[in-house]
Amino acid sequence: FRTVPNHREDPAGSDGLAFDNEGRLVTGNFGDGVLFRMTFSDDGKLTNQEVISRKLSCVDGMVCDRRTGHIYIADSEKNAIQVLAPDGSITTLWE
Repeated sequence: FRTVPNHREDPAGSDGLAFDNEGRLVTGNFGDGVLFRMTFSDDGKLTNQEVISRKLSCVDGMVCDRRTGHIYIADSEKNAIQVLAPDGSITTLWE
């Protein structure tokens, strides 16, 4: 991922990884909060990388609830927990 200093002058970079229930890897950029989803072939090669959200201010770790498919994301800049639903929508659990 290409990263640049954010508005806080923090080092930016990928932070937090989770596999969704479809086996795709989700990660986000700590600096600007952009969320990415990556798909891999059966032999492990990257076949697709897409931006799935630019709505968060920061991504500082995440975990997937296998029962619901929701991915819970720590947004440390807002002291919040954001929730990425399987349909791609994002809601705030707590801020």
